[in-house]
This record gives sequence, structure tokens and C-alpha cells, in this order.
Amino acid sequence: MAVITQVCADKVRIVEQNVIHHKLPRGQQWTRELPMHVKDGYYTLSDTFPDTQILGWMIQAIDDEYAWTEPAVNPSLMTLHAARLDEKADFTGKWLDESDPMEKAYIKANHGHNLNADPHEYFTISETAENALMQATNEVHLMYLHATEKVLKDDNLLKLFNIPEILWPRLRLSWQNRRHDMVTGRLDFCMDERGLKVYEYNADSASCHAETGLIIKKWAKQGGLTEGRDPEERLSDMLADIWKHTSAKPFIHIMQDKDSEEDYHALNMARAITAAGYGYRIIHGLDELSWNESGQVIDGEGRVLKCVWKTWAWETALEQLRQESESDRTYSALPIRTGHPRHENDVRLIDVLLRPEIRVFEPLWTVIPGNKAILPILWSLFPHHPYLLDTEFELSDELRQTGYAVKPIAGRCGSNIGLVDHRDEVLDETCGRFGEQENVYQQLWCLPKVAGRYIQVCAFTVGGHYGGVCLRSDPSLVIKKESDIEPLRVLEDKDFLADN
Repeated sequence: MAVITQVCADKVRIVEQNVIHHKLPRGQQWTRELPMHVKDGYYTLSDTFPDTQILGWMIQAIDDEYAWTEPAVNPSLMTLHAARLDEKADFTGKWLDESDPMEKAYIKANHGHNLNADPHEYFTISETAENALMQATNEVHLMYLHATEKVLKDDNLLKLFNIPEILWPRLRLSWQNRRHDMVTGRLDFCMDERGLKVYEYNADSASCHAETGLIIKKWAKQGGLTEGRDPEERLSDMLADIWKHTSAKPFIHIMQDKDSEEDYHALNMARAITAAGYGYRIIHGLDELSWNESGQVIDGEGRVLKCVWKTWAWETALEQLRQESESDRTYSALPIRTGHPRHENDVRLIDVLLRPEIRVFEPLWTVIPGNKAILPILWSLFPHHPYLLDTEFELSDELRQTGYAVKPIAGRCGSNIGLVDHRDEVLDETCGRFGEQENVYQQLWCLPKVAGRYIQVCAFTVGGHYGGVCLRSDPSLVIKKESDIEPLRVLEDKDFLADN
């Protein structure tokens, strides 16, 4: 991509990305000059590289006479359809590979070779819907980055996120140095004939990659499914590829809680790390960690932790930091231990994740887009954007009229959510451990109900770009940790409409 900075009689001057990697000469405000030929009012530009071609150009101006108008989308193409495999498809046997560590961990966590409540059911979307998801995912990710930068430049906004102030300098440094060092996240959408609306961004501890990238493929093979194509076919390869473009160290410690779901999630990421050419070791909990004589954190084999990918949310470390700050308010620096004999083997999560010499993925700044306090900021920056829902820190008359969802700013897994309609009647609510947090109020926009279940569309970002999509379903209006993951196929538009 390039920007034309000057139009001359027989050439244009441009600035462009990733072409030269040194400072321009003093007074020069272009990276290249492209020859231009003008005849009968038509302009022709020629590239100066032998192996590339110019695809076209866009003009940004107040006059919209020649502006591109997006064609209207048939609302029927944005819906979800339920479908079924032939009942002869047999899922009673062992259709997953128990000799594979990741699949074995998945089987253990799901109490057998299981995927969802009804193994013969799956869903389809149109190619138009998939293209809309790609565009929305890429655009919404950038919108979240824009909002993150605004928050980190304004102390008054940052206070709304309930992040200990002692961490603010580190947050800003993380954003300054590592804003393009994010591996993967997941955007949760509602998609139906009304279009696409984003609920939130799981930017710092996204899950469901294992089911989406591998388990559903195995399910489709077992069921003999040939209709349509797999929308997640490149997710695993993209995860492996993005690691090569991060600032990761040659050896990565994968840190996870002692949780059966995190077991296979960690092993799935280990596959991507291995495919990228890095070594790894999985740490279950914190018990095996200690310090060496230099005060560095080491694993049970004596290896120093230098680079970490975690399944823990940053919020877990922040809560630990808050507790430390409450117990001792004399800290002038982060209360990170360095191996004092009194707590020689007592390594806490903050001692690892907040240690300056350890590179953590996802980066610390992802706590901002992952916090629901960013939703009102997004709405203030992009009011009435077609992908966004009106979200406020205080319950407004407008939200009372539309109905609203009550969400804790750092809640996870659908906990402590309340859905209230325009008649002030509670449609659904969940409990959890985030009840003491500050809330935001988001315009009510209920999930579509298809085949008796409410369906949420979850789009993955990999390196900030669309990487695939999966479906979560639940008999209630709120998607939770235990909600099912549903198989999904993409059909050509004509086939999708014919199946309706």
C-alpha cells in the first residue's frame, strides 16, 4: 500500500510501507517516483519494480461523486442454517486419535469422543456471510487498536479499567514496543438477517482453537461430510506462521492452570509453536517454578523462563496485584519477588507475568481491548457504526428503550451477565465470580435461535487478521464456558439459498 504525496507532469511521488529501511534524505518526502502517462484525460501509472503491478488507486475527498457504493446484501445470506448428517454416520466409536497427546487431552476433558449435544447436527453459512465476517473482523480489530491507543493516552479513561496505577507505565511501554506482537484473539459476533454486531473481543486469552482447527475436521471426516467447505481450514497453519513473525524467544514456556480444557488448549498451541520451529515446555500451575541463585524464575528442569505463552487471563494477575497493593501500600515499584529465602519456592503468577525480562504472549496491552470498559470508548469513537452496539458506563434512557445487557468490565466465560428487555423484564442472567466489578450497559441484541439453540459466531484473529470462524451454542441466551461448539460449513450463495 502506498500514498501519493505529489502529482507532477509526468510522474507521481509516493510513500509506501516495507520498501526501504533507512531515513530519507533531508527534504525528500517520497520513497519512489512512478512514471505517469496522460492521454485524452486518462492517467496511466507504471510500476518501477519488475515483479509487481499496480492494482489501482482510491481517492479520498469531500466530493463523493465517484465514491464506491457497497452493493446491498441479501439479508437471507446473513442467516445461519441448521443441517444434519446422514443418521448412518456413526459417532459411538473412537473417532479421535487417543495416541495423539492433544486429542487424548480433549477426550479426557470432554468425557469421551464428543463434540456437541447432537453429533449429527451442524450449521451452514453462505460465502457472502463469510466474506462479511472477514471484513468485519479485520475492521473491528483495527477499531479496537484505535480505542486502545486513545485509552492509553488519557489517564481519565484508563482509570475506568480498574487497572492498578502502578502498572500504567508498563502498560504504555507494552503498547509502544509490542502493539504488533499479538498472536491471536477471538471476536464474538451476533450474525443474522440484521447484519453483524460485535459483543466483545477476547484479546488476551482466547480459546476454542483446538476444536475449530482440528476436532471439527476429524468430526467431518468421521461423518463423511462433503457438503461445502471448512471455514477453519487455514487456522492451524496461520497460528504456526504468525509465531515466526513475533518477537518470541527460541524456547517458549506454555503456562496453564490445572484445568482439563486448558490441557488440550495448551497442547494445541504447542503444535503451532513446534511447527514454527520453536521449542517449548508446558508448565501446569506454578508448583514446579522456583528461583535460581541469580533471582531468575526457573522450571523444574532448571531452565530459565524467558518467553511465556499463557492461558491465564491478565485479569488474574491484576487481581493478585490488587491484593498485594491492599496489604502493603508502601510499594514504589511492582511487588515482584526475586527469590528471597523466606519464599524460596513460592513463585506467584505476577512474579512471572510482570517480570520485565520475561516476554509474555499475549502482550500486557491486550488487557485493554479485552476489558469491556473499552466498549463505551469504541462507541464514542465510532458512534452508530454498523458493527457496534451502543454501550455506556451508566444506564441511559436510550438503553432502557432498546433493552440492555449488563456486563462486568473484566468478566469472562459469560459470568455475571444480565439481559433486560425494553419492558424491564429479565430475559436471562448468569452468576459467577465477577459480581463485585464495575459494569457496562450494552444495547440488547439477542442471538438468533436456530434449531432450538442460540448461536454465537466467533471469529479468530491471527496477527490481527481474520483466521477462521467457529460457532458456540446454548439453549439459553448467554454463551458460557460450558456452551457447545458447533460444526460449520460454508456453501456457495446459490446452494445456501436453495437449502433454505
